[in-house]
Amino acid sequence: MKHPPRPYQLAADAQLRENFRKGLRAQLLTQPTGTGKTFGAAMVIEGAMAKGNDVLFLAHRKELMQQCSKTLDDIGIDHGMIKGKRHWRTRPDAPVQVASVQTLVKRKPPKARIVILDEAHRCLNETNQTILSWFPDALILGLTATPWRLDGRGLGSMFQTIVAPISFREAIDQGFLLAPRIYEPDRPNLKGLRRTGGDYNRKDLARRLAEDPKRVGNLVENWLEYGEGQRTLCFATTIEDSVDITRRFVDAGVRAEHLDGDTNETLRDAMLARLESGETQLICNVDVLVEGYDLPSLGCVTLAAPTCSLTRYLQMVGRGARPFENQQYFVILDHAGCGAKLGDPTADRDWSLGDRKQQKETEGEMLTCETCSLMRPANVFHCPKCTADKMATPWQASMFGGLPVETEGRLVERSRSRDPNARGCASCGSDAGTLAARDRAPAEGFQAELGRARLPRDVRRATTTTEGDAMSLTPRQLEARRYYEQRPRLTIREICKRMGGISRQGFYQLLKCSTRDRRDAVKKKLALRIETIRELRPTTSISALAKRYHVDDTTMFRFIKKHGIEGTLVHRVPPEVEDRIEHMHVELEMSTFAIGAVLEMSQGTVALVLRRRGVLRTRRDASAHPEDVRRNVITARRSGATHREIRERWGVVDATTRKWMREEDSQP
Repeated sequence: MKHPPRPYQLAADAQLRENFRKGLRAQLLTQPTGTGKTFGAAMVIEGAMAKGNDVLFLAHRKELMQQCSKTLDDIGIDHGMIKGKRHWRTRPDAPVQVASVQTLVKRKPPKARIVILDEAHRCLNETNQTILSWFPDALILGLTATPWRLDGRGLGSMFQTIVAPISFREAIDQGFLLAPRIYEPDRPNLKGLRRTGGDYNRKDLARRLAEDPKRVGNLVENWLEYGEGQRTLCFATTIEDSVDITRRFVDAGVRAEHLDGDTNETLRDAMLARLESGETQLICNVDVLVEGYDLPSLGCVTLAAPTCSLTRYLQMVGRGARPFENQQYFVILDHAGCGAKLGDPTADRDWSLGDRKQQKETEGEMLTCETCSLMRPANVFHCPKCTADKMATPWQASMFGGLPVETEGRLVERSRSRDPNARGCASCGSDAGTLAARDRAPAEGFQAELGRARLPRDVRRATTTTEGDAMSLTPRQLEARRYYEQRPRLTIREICKRMGGISRQGFYQLLKCSTRDRRDAVKKKLALRIETIRELRPTTSISALAKRYHVDDTTMFRFIKKHGIEGTLVHRVPPEVEDRIEHMHVELEMSTFAIGAVLEMSQGTVALVLRRRGVLRTRRDASAHPEDVRRNVITARRSGATHREIRERWGVVDATTRKWMREEDSQP
């Protein structure tokens, strides 16, 4: 076996088995690309074989069939394959069959108690429906990373429930996927393009992109700046576009090759082998490697093919997310405007089986730094690469592979300075003295727009302001109401950040919403999901549950305690994470607070790990410093030295410096 089952895979397997026992015939397993959906399916297959049941695994591409076959071999499951004529692994008597959809539809169907559909978002087409009609009594398990279709049709007509054990961001936090570092050096002009089948018309798109003579040159130039030395997949719009891009890379001295659907199997395998060995640096293709291709050493994904499909976008990006050796992140070069249109690929998405038109978009908004082209979520105000006076936030730290931002070889410290345009303090969030000084200039257009908007029920109940009075509200109050309409897509904390870092109390004052109504709404929301929370708690932390349901950690903790929900996940830290914590504390001399901020863990959990390891350093008493250090610090401080300079030179914290200065000044 390649690796033992991961916690979320065990949880998903248990949930799938329980749902089948309850009588649910068709289930959909949703996991991000690279988190082992095929391995999870293999666990189901292993359980079915133990009961003597036959299994049919359906895939629409050769790469997906090979991936499934390799996973089954790793586990030790004997199986046959239905693909073409005289395939070396054709075994009609095997209890498990891995079949090509295109081949099986032309042949006699095998026996199957369980049918597994890979890339299940394609299951509504005629070919798949024909095959499924042959197995009216079989259990159906669908596998997909993106259960949303481009045409907006939901999968509820096919599946009865959806199982989503882990999100992209949770997989990054747990070390199963790499965080992306996204650059958008340029964005194509896509206004006015026709759409066919929900996506851009390929001919019109190719014509529009060909009108930009600098586009291909920019692809090469930006790859040399941000992705040089990394094994790279480039996704183009058409075969002609892919050939042109490959030629320009070769002219620039890059070992690049072009791959398309007409490339024979032997040559394709040779190309991919050269990419894996490093002999080839870049392979450019259209749609051949969007699904089913796994190369953990891949370090860069170049998007040169604009798309409206969230599924295609996440599939392309997911090619580079698999961990490899000491790789801490992978690079996305977005020349297609996908990040700006479809949002952060790591954003939490509330997948469902309903039609897309009835679902709320949850993609995170993205901004592009004008200096370095790095993309970041809209609620991160400072570019994590360009900002030199701030400590990396947890999201920024994950973006940089879990490492703190460094400047000139030293750890960058938290700064209490803030943007002069910010509404409140960037450190504490206080908005004292700012609301009264707010510009109250009229904004007729904005107020008129909000006056026509329908406010949420709890807001309408909690305020006495009528639609006619909306014109009398300040622009700031109207802004607060508009943001509140986006709940639960945005948490209160995120709304406060987007409004300039105001406090929660300030936000509720602007909203004129009572605390009681807000708490009642939160309790009602959690009460509707109590069974799901009870099932997830044994393998999910309180913080992860709070993020999932858009509440703070304290609220989730009180809810779990009130309803007696038991959980076994208490300070469960993987050994590799414990090693990393010890290295950061001992070798890098980082505090427990800084380690917690980088790894998105509580300071208490970090301290607990360090105590278990016996390496937690206690705070050194001020009296432990030699007397000559004290004299030098006092002299330097009086000469105009800053606290940072003193910390870097003598290792004396600010509080100790202030204490010495007070003692010195108090002496006669």
